[in-house]
Amino acid sequence: MSKQRLTPREIPTLKRLAKTIKRDQKISHSEALNQIAFQYGYSAWSQLHSEAIDTQRVEQLLREFADGKREQCHLNFVLRLWEHQASLPEVRPVVSKMLSQLTADDELTITALLAEHSNGDSPEDLFAAIEMARSEKDAGFDKAELLASEIFEQEIDKVTDDQESVAELDELLAPLPISTQNMILSYRFGEIRDAHASTLAEDVELYKRNRDNVNKALLLVAELYAFGAFSDSQALNQWLKSPCLNDTSSRCPLDALWNNGVLVFVKQYAEKAHEMFQRCMIQDWRSNPDKVPSEVRHLLDDKDIALRNFSTIERAIFADAIPEMASKLEDAMKPIK
Repeated sequence: MSKQRLTPREIPTLKRLAKTIKRDQKISHSEALNQIAFQYGYSAWSQLHSEAIDTQRVEQLLREFADGKREQCHLNFVLRLWEHQASLPEVRPVVSKMLSQLTADDELTITALLAEHSNGDSPEDLFAAIEMARSEKDAGFDKAELLASEIFEQEIDKVTDDQESVAELDELLAPLPISTQNMILSYRFGEIRDAHASTLAEDVELYKRNRDNVNKALLLVAELYAFGAFSDSQALNQWLKSPCLNDTSSRCPLDALWNNGVLVFVKQYAEKAHEMFQRCMIQDWRSNPDKVPSEVRHLLDDKDIALRNFSTIERAIFADAIPEMASKLEDAMKPIK
């Protein structure tokens, strides 16, 4: 079978496909990647990837590292490799080469990064590793060897994925008050919340492992807050940490971040609150019919009919208000004479 040329942009799609194959066929990730490679005419994933990967960005990262232009992603990468070298002996030469290039300023930054991790390693251990790497340094920084390292590729992917996950979480939290955001980020996962339990703020892996629940829960909480289900942020925060009324285990709405049963409770609560909000709006429209366009005003004659057609009435009111808003905006933008 002839090889099918691939562009670097296609690699992420193939990696996602490999995850699906791994889950469906219950095989390892590397076996799934190789299956895909065979389909495109390659003997292994490493061959496919080496011919398709855009080496320019990776080479630039390495060149910047070697030239002393350190970014946090470089240093985070060094730290990740160093933390895993005990369980991954093949990365030790790579780690040694990268540690030997660190400057004093790099050491301060990477020590701060280390403090954010919860693996128990101390800065002293890191400094000892750096000194050992420098003492064993013999042939300088070998970019080609690093570039050919599958571990390097995996770690770059991991750092990128972490950054994208943090950005996604930030976007989900943005509509909520700062105090609520802090409460969610400091929430400790798991049924047993001991002193060693991690939080969303401490470990992005928690978010990735519970992404489906977290996303749904945060969207529901944001929706509740947006249509005024709570008088203020304090009321919202109090509700989030109060036990669910129909849950004998004393779980609170915040537990929806990881628990499907509590997620259902929050969804039901949101639906009831949303219906209450709609009924309040309908009552206001019935009391002030002039707010409602004449062509949909008849839908307010019956409250249940109005509830079923809430979206239709709301769209009509919004569409009717647009010309008036445009006129006001145009007047506001006229030069003062």
